[in-house]
Amino acid sequence: MKVSIASLLLLLLITDNTVAQDSWKKNAYLQLKNATTDSAKVIALSNLCNYYKFKNPDSALFFGFKAISLAEKIGFIEGQLEAMQNLVLSHSSMGNEIKATGLCLQGLKKARKNHLPYQEAMLLTVRGLLQTDAGSYSDALASYRRSIYLFNTLGYDSLIALSEVFMGVAYANMNQKDSALYFGWKAFNSKKIANWIHSVLNRSLGDILAKTGQYDLALIHYKYILADTNQIDFKIDDDFFSQVNLSVAKVFQLSGQVDSSIFYAEKALEIRKIGGFYPSVINASSFLSSLYEKTDLQKSYEYSKLTILYKDSLLSLVKRTSFQDYADFDKLESQAELDRAKSEYRYQLRTNAFLGSTFTLLVISLLLFRNNRQKQKAKKEIELAFMQLKTAQAQLIQSEKMSSLGQLVAGIAHEINTPLGAIKASAGIMAESNIKVMNEFPTLLLQLDMEKQKLLFEMINTAAGGMQVMDSKEERTYKKQLTELLRHNGINKPENVADTLVDIGLHDHVERFIPLLQIKELQVLQAVYNLSLMVQNSQNIKLAVDRVGKTVFALKNYAHNNNSEEKVRTNITEGIETILTIYRNRLKHGVQVSRKFEPVPLIDAYPDELNQVWTNLIANAIDSMDGKGELTLQVSRGNLPPDNRSCVEVRIKDTGTGIPEEIRSKIFEAFFTTKPIGEGSGLGLYIANEIIIKHGGVIKIESTPGRGSTFIVYIPINT
Repeated sequence: MKVSIASLLLLLLITDNTVAQDSWKKNAYLQLKNATTDSAKVIALSNLCNYYKFKNPDSALFFGFKAISLAEKIGFIEGQLEAMQNLVLSHSSMGNEIKATGLCLQGLKKARKNHLPYQEAMLLTVRGLLQTDAGSYSDALASYRRSIYLFNTLGYDSLIALSEVFMGVAYANMNQKDSALYFGWKAFNSKKIANWIHSVLNRSLGDILAKTGQYDLALIHYKYILADTNQIDFKIDDDFFSQVNLSVAKVFQLSGQVDSSIFYAEKALEIRKIGGFYPSVINASSFLSSLYEKTDLQKSYEYSKLTILYKDSLLSLVKRTSFQDYADFDKLESQAELDRAKSEYRYQLRTNAFLGSTFTLLVISLLLFRNNRQKQKAKKEIELAFMQLKTAQAQLIQSEKMSSLGQLVAGIAHEINTPLGAIKASAGIMAESNIKVMNEFPTLLLQLDMEKQKLLFEMINTAAGGMQVMDSKEERTYKKQLTELLRHNGINKPENVADTLVDIGLHDHVERFIPLLQIKELQVLQAVYNLSLMVQNSQNIKLAVDRVGKTVFALKNYAHNNNSEEKVRTNITEGIETILTIYRNRLKHGVQVSRKFEPVPLIDAYPDELNQVWTNLIANAIDSMDGKGELTLQVSRGNLPPDNRSCVEVRIKDTGTGIPEEIRSKIFEAFFTTKPIGEGSGLGLYIANEIIIKHGGVIKIESTPGRGSTFIVYIPINT
């Protein structure tokens, strides 16, 4: 069950001082009329954009764009970002996720450029919701983690709880039940939470519980919202309450209570047909059409027509707003920069004209011009030499990177070849099982009455979802119990049947399937076994594909050469994880990896070069342990010596041979190596040290011969 992005975004943008819709509209227009400053006009225009976002998207876009244009003109960045948030919501409410995402990214860029952490955190939360809606759950989690860090530094407990519960929703959609429930309950039990936040927490926690199969608890949280209308004025966001009613309907459907499901679905549709909010009407009518499909075809058809009608209307609306002649926001910024440049030029022109009237200044200018030409010539020569040095350094780093990669090719090939072999084997088994099922299953169905057919399908569904890994002791226990049960019920060859039941995950609640197993002339269990094999092997194929994809993605990130000379926002932890994936084949045969990654801020850096640092340090650690030992990687915030500046601190600790005291001062020198000839270039640690110095950081080492070494990397957060 997915979260309604529009309704949650709305709750991100409103406050606990809610007013009725008519008063909201009247006050917004009055605010615009009485505005005496441009900043006040921006706020009023943004408020009107917020009001119209669900009622009239055309008006919302009009007022939002006017607010952004005026804010850009007067340099009111906070007002511009607030209007951009409202426009993100407007586009998202129409299903135009591409425009919503593009606008959200523009806002994030502007917030970071102007060092506005609150606005950045809000936009990151919005970005996470959009990514969740698009199915990019890992990206969404990264956005939420960053927003939590920023909200924490600002002391916004309520908004931390919001991001945490949204993380729970993302984990639920990834089927990671434990993580989903952890973040859901953590957010729900947070203290110092604003009143308006509680509805979002209840709604999101209800979605998490429903997704994890805890329907009764989910209903408690949904109905809490419906019962307590004081939390949010019903008139402000009918869509939110419509979505909650639809969520209740879906839970009742999953629990087999069709009448209750229809009641709440029709209630959800009734609420939103009044306001005419297209996506909610589409969702509710489509759901009702599916509910009536088996019991009332006429009603199913009517709701289906309603769904198509509103979908066509929404598509028309999106097309109309997508092609409106609005200037791009980047052009607005470029025009503002051009206006400022023209003003500076006119000022310089007037100043030079005044100074040029003085003869003495003219003579001095001529002398300075001659000296300047000589300096410019010398400067160009220095710049050329510097560029050549940078080019040589970049080539050296890339050469070392490719050298490291060459050593990993065999391991990477193995990491890809193993899952490919699993895919091939699973595909073969699936093909064989498929042939058997196609040949045997229709005949089997024809020989069973309706009750036994239902029981057969229940047995298949139970087997498809029940396979799990057990140790040998558990298997023996289950087989013994099943054998006794089957023998007691007169099942032929109970030992063999028990083995098969355990293999396909049917070791619990077997009693209700006894009538099928007692039919001796039909191969019921064999048919279920073949179908279960198909499910199991399809899951094996998915896991293998995911593993190959992860390896290829890490390899692509590692080999990528960023030719840009500008630093970019860099996630240190993700870079280290990329290198660990690349080295997986060397690590899995005897090296125990321990990760201690704390949330740290993104830093401005050259990510490709930092990846080379992690490559060299991790490779050296593995070599020092001869492929067996414990590798500990720790990422945290720290203080950069000697002035204790805020930094990201990375520790890479091994349990290898250690480094003797007498050579520690030499390990960062070029071409110094303790490895045999042909095994080391002596450039790995030298290049790593140069890269960290380039980032304004420091590498330190702690080592005890015979017990291992720890390389400590300090990289300043603000470089």
